[in-house]
Amino acid sequence: MISRCLDVQETFHGFDSETQRREVGQYSGNAMLDIVDYIYDHFDEFRLLLDASHGTRFHDFVDRLVSMEEEYTWKWIEATGSRLEPEGELTTEFYHMMVTAYFEGIFEVVRHGMGLDDAKKYVAMMGKYHHAGFLAIVGEQAPEN
Repeated sequence: MISRCLDVQETFHGFDSETQRREVGQYSGNAMLDIVDYIYDHFDEFRLLLDASHGTRFHDFVDRLVSMEEEYTWKWIEATGSRLEPEGELTTEFYHMMVTAYFEGIFEVVRHGMGLDDAKKYVAMMGKYHHAGFLAIVGEQAPEN
């Protein structure tokens, strides 16, 4: 899972800055739905990983995903020249909290034993919600579709 997420990030970061700016919402949304398929292909393993990994080498799984997302978000901001709100609302601490909430929200579909179709529906909605909130905080407008 970590490797899959890293591949998604590296591929996206390899795009030119205009493509990154234009495609960030669509790309990340589609990538997360692919990740949901992967999760559901390994559903039992993810239940264990999320709820029974305390004290194992996997206990920091979500933290590792959050750190990766944070790192590549700052790279995106730099690559695209995205302006941040002058009040500095997007602090590293705030963004860490939001990314953690996003990943924990995604994993709630596993914890609640949702079916794949519902999981994809809810994860897609969470992605839109997260992306719109992110754009509002960094002072960007969503691209017109």
